[in-house]
Amino acid sequence: MKSEKRKGLLRAAGLVSLVFLAMWSLEFGVKRLGAPWHWIVPVVILAGGFYLAWASGFRLRILAGMEFGAAMFLFLAFWVALGTLVIQGETSAFYAERYGFMSRPILALSLDDLFYAGWFQGMLALMGVSLLLTSLRKRTLCFRLIHLGIVVVLVGGLVSDTLGVKGSMKLRVDQPTDEYMTLRRGRPTGVVKRLPFTVNLKSFKVEYYPARPVLVVYRKQRGHFQFLRSVDPKKVRKLDCGDYEIQVVETDSSTVPASNPQPVIMGKLRLLRKGETGGIDFHLVSNGRPAITPDERFSIGLRTMRNPRKYTSTLGFKGGGSVIEKRVRVNYPVVWEGFTFYLSDYGSEEDPYSGITVKQDPGYPVVLAGLFLMLAGLILAFVRRSR
Repeated sequence: MKSEKRKGLLRAAGLVSLVFLAMWSLEFGVKRLGAPWHWIVPVVILAGGFYLAWASGFRLRILAGMEFGAAMFLFLAFWVALGTLVIQGETSAFYAERYGFMSRPILALSLDDLFYAGWFQGMLALMGVSLLLTSLRKRTLCFRLIHLGIVVVLVGGLVSDTLGVKGSMKLRVDQPTDEYMTLRRGRPTGVVKRLPFTVNLKSFKVEYYPARPVLVVYRKQRGHFQFLRSVDPKKVRKLDCGDYEIQVVETDSSTVPASNPQPVIMGKLRLLRKGETGGIDFHLVSNGRPAITPDERFSIGLRTMRNPRKYTSTLGFKGGGSVIEKRVRVNYPVVWEGFTFYLSDYGSEEDPYSGITVKQDPGYPVVLAGLFLMLAGLILAFVRRSR
């Protein structure tokens, strides 16, 4: 019995590998080789693989077997783990600089955009077919509900990816618009579309955390000062600057006129050479001129950090004979006419705007239904086990 299970698992793993090679070679051929070579290689691989599988006793029911499901799960888990380790969505030059000789297999296997790669989505579709066939076999109701729920979740993700809408808007006060830039895989596509209504930014407000001082250290390299590190002077009291050491004596924050929103933070520091006593005291003003060590190898500046705590936009929607205003906050989007609006970013004082992400996700109800099916199956399994 164990030998039969081992053979079944090896057969399923071989089939998964053959399908992966076929799908990957198809995608790679489309990118690099072009017609007609892009389809010859995967057809040969699939034909030869299915011939070998059929000769060894393969039948369609292997797709509904536990061995095939286990092999598929381990296969996808391996690639998902790699996808989380590799930074996604960067340029080829970035991967060449960061990963060196490993950049070539990363790009060839589409690990730079794994979760949108054609072969990865094809393997997910194959897993959905396997789960569907598995759920149709004569098993318990809870088993069917759980597996059908996973299939429905996959279908919902496919619907969202193919029919969903995602874009970005830059809204400025009292400048209504119905245009948004579409996004694909988180990047602008250059395609501008229109909403069935107009959106107007009525007001925009940013609230900040209390200002805090930050010491910024630069080191001279090739004739230029380059950023080395930044530290909190209230936590780090000593800075190593080569032959010198800088000690933080005190920091002081004082208010300034309301016309200047950035508070001035004064810092008293002491410069001394290592191995010697005594030193020279000096002051730094936030966002002012930095200090340079006597050997001109290090530069130290003081900056004021005011991180945003929250920002709120009041949006006005006009369309279909109705006008309404709604407030949008971070992690608290608003929904209007089937579209969801999220706060994404905001502009500077020189170019003030409110960045809005527009999203329409028709697959969300499908995914939600799949999750409910899975939950129902788990509850039923728990009830049956507790009896």
